[in-house]
Amino acid sequence: MSNRLNKKKQSNRLGLFFTACILGAASVFFNQLVLALLASLTMCCSFWNLIENRPEDENETIIPEKHEISSGRLILTAILFVLAILFGTGAVDFSKNPEAGSLSLILWLTSIILIILTGMVFDKANPFAWLKRIEKLPLKMRKHLFIEISIVAVITEIALFLRATDLDHFPAVMHGDEGEIGMEALRVLGIGNPIAPFGTGWAALPNLFFYLPAGAIHIFGRNEIGIRMVSALFGTLCIPLVYLIGRKFWGKLAGFSGAWLISISHFHIHYSRLGVNCIESAFFMLLFILLLLAPHSHDPPGQNQEWKKSDASIFPKAKFNITPYIAAGLTCGLAQYIGVYSRLIPLIALPLCIVLFMQKRINIIQIAILVFATILAFAPLGVHYLQHPIDFTGRMETVSIFNPDNIKNMYGQNTTLSNDLVSIFQKQIRKNLNFYLQSGDGSSFYDQTIPAFDFITALLFWLGLGVVFARPRRLPEMALILWYVFGTIIGGVITNNAPSGTRLLIVTPMVFITGGVFMQRTWNILNDFLNKLFLHRKVSLHLQLDSYRVFTIQNKLSNIRSFLIWLSALMTFGLSAVVLGINIYYYFGVYPKSMNILPITITKEIILDAPSDHVYILGHGDIYANHGTIRFLAGVEAAIDLKSIDDLPALVKDGKGITILVTYSNFDKINSIKSRYPEGIMTNKYIRRNLIYMKYQIPPLSSE
Repeated sequence: MSNRLNKKKQSNRLGLFFTACILGAASVFFNQLVLALLASLTMCCSFWNLIENRPEDENETIIPEKHEISSGRLILTAILFVLAILFGTGAVDFSKNPEAGSLSLILWLTSIILIILTGMVFDKANPFAWLKRIEKLPLKMRKHLFIEISIVAVITEIALFLRATDLDHFPAVMHGDEGEIGMEALRVLGIGNPIAPFGTGWAALPNLFFYLPAGAIHIFGRNEIGIRMVSALFGTLCIPLVYLIGRKFWGKLAGFSGAWLISISHFHIHYSRLGVNCIESAFFMLLFILLLLAPHSHDPPGQNQEWKKSDASIFPKAKFNITPYIAAGLTCGLAQYIGVYSRLIPLIALPLCIVLFMQKRINIIQIAILVFATILAFAPLGVHYLQHPIDFTGRMETVSIFNPDNIKNMYGQNTTLSNDLVSIFQKQIRKNLNFYLQSGDGSSFYDQTIPAFDFITALLFWLGLGVVFARPRRLPEMALILWYVFGTIIGGVITNNAPSGTRLLIVTPMVFITGGVFMQRTWNILNDFLNKLFLHRKVSLHLQLDSYRVFTIQNKLSNIRSFLIWLSALMTFGLSAVVLGINIYYYFGVYPKSMNILPITITKEIILDAPSDHVYILGHGDIYANHGTIRFLAGVEAAIDLKSIDDLPALVKDGKGITILVTYSNFDKINSIKSRYPEGIMTNKYIRRNLIYMKYQIPPLSSE
C-alpha cells in the first residue's frame, strides 16, 4: 500500500513538474506574467517537502567548538584591535579637513589592514592552508579539482573577452554619465579642482569611487578604455563568485550553469562595458553573500563524498572564527563607496544575521565583529553624510515613486499617491516583475526593446524561483528570496522609470544563480531516480534469473543509464550554445542599431576640428558643449554653445577658422549661416543612412 502511495506521489510530482515547464515556456513565449507566476507556484508544489539523499541534515545547527587561544596571541589580538580603532578614529577626524585627504586615506587603509590582521591572529589563520588541503586529496580527486578549476577559468576568460575587448569602439555610444564620472576621476589625477577622498562629488557619488576609474585612466589614458576598464574587470570577477556560490550551496552543475549564464548575458556584458557605478555593486553583493553564508553551509547533496570517506581530517571541524565576519563586514562597508545601489547589502544582511543568531550558528560576538568592521570601513563616509544629509537622501528622493512629480510624469497629471496608491503599486509591481520575463531596461543606458534576459534564462529563472521557494527555511534559499524581494522593491517598485536596469542590476546575479539551482536540483532528482531504478532492477533480477542473464541485463541497464546521462549532458551543452547565440545576437546585432551615437560622434568631430578651428555647437538640447562625453574626451573648452546665429562671433586673424556643428533640431537655421558666411563649406554627416548633424566650416582669414 505504501509503495502504491509513493508511486502516486511521484507521478503527481512529475505531472506538476512538466506542467510548470509548459506554463513557464508559454509565459516567456507569450510574455504573460500571470503564467510565469503560475509556473513558479506549480514548480514549488512539485519540489515542496522533497527530501533528496544527502549525507547530513542541511538545516542542522553547527555549534562551534570552544576557541582556545594563548595569552600571547590574545594580547597581540587586543593590540591590533585597539590600533585599528585608533587609526580608524584618526581617519574619521582628518576626513573632516579636505586638505588632509591623503593622510585620512592612509589612516583609513591602515585601520582596515589592522582589523584584517586582528582576525587572522585571533583565528590563527594560515593563508596557504588550502594548498595543504589540496595536497592531502587523493590523486583522482585532485585531478577532478584541477579540471573543475580549468573549466571555471575558461568561462571567466570568455567573460573577460566579451567585456574588455574593443572598449574604445563598442558600445559606440558614450553616455554622458560616463563622461561626468571621468571628469571626477581626472580630479583625482590632479586635473581640475582637488578632490577629498571621503566627500561626495558629481551626483552625490562618494569620491572614493572615482579613485577606481582614475587608476584605469592613468594606465590606459583619457579615453573610452580608461573610463570603462574598471567595470569590465569587476563584471568579469562576478563570474567566479557566481560559480562559488552555486557550487558551495547547491552543487557543481548549479555553479557551472550560473557562471555560464551570467558570463554570456548581454545585459551583464553591457553594464560591464560602461564606465558607470553599477556593476561594482553587483560584485560586492555576490562577495558578501558568499562570505556571510559559506561558514554555515554543508556541502550540497553528492558533493565531496569521496573526500569524506578517504580522509575526514581534510575538513576542519567548526570552530569559533571571526575572520569571515570581518571580511563580510568590510565588504558591506566598502560597497557603500560605490553608490546608492549598494545600500541593499546591509538591508539583506540584517535578516540573515537574525536568522543565523536564532539558529545558533552565529553568536553575539561575531555579529558585533561584523558590525564593527562595517562601521570601520564606512565611518569616514558616514560622518560626511551626517554633516551633509542631503548627499545621503537626495538621490533617493529624486527617483522615489513617492515624489509627486514622478507620479504625475509616469501616470498622468491627475494621479496622486493618496487617491491612487493601490493602482500605482500594482502597476509598479507588474512593470518590475516583467523585467525578469521579457521586458527591457527602462533607463537611458540601454535599449528598452531588448529583453533584459533571453527566453531560456528567463524560463530557467521562473522555474528555479519555484524550486527556491520550495525550501524557504534553508539559508541559501532564504538569501536568494531576500535578495530578490528586497532588491526588486527597493530598486524598482518604489522608484520611477521602472524597470531601471541600473537599479536592478544588483539583483540580476540572483537570476543566474536561480537558473543554476533549477538545473542542479532537477539533475539531482533525475540522477537519484536512475540510481534507484538501476538498484531496484538489479535486486529483482538476482531473485528471478541466473547469474549470466543477470549480468547481460545489468549491462543493458547500465548502457541505458549512461545514454540518458550523456543525452542530458548534450542537451545542456546545446542549450548553452543557444543561449550564447541569442545573447550575442541581442548585443552585437540588435543593440548597435538603436544606439544614440550623436554625443560621441560630435565629440570625435570636435577632437578632429578643435586644433585648427573654433568649434561651436548649435544644439539647443540635442547636444551641448558641457555634455559629459565632450568634456571628458575633447576637453572642457573644446567647444562653445550657440543659442542663436546672432551669437556667432566674427572671424579674427588668429590662424583659425570656425566650425559650426548643427544638430537635427536646428537644420532650418543652416541657410542663415550660409548667407552670413557664403565662403563656408557644408558637410552632411550620416549614420546608417540617417542625417544626424551638419558641419559648416568657415576658413580662417588670410594673414595678408
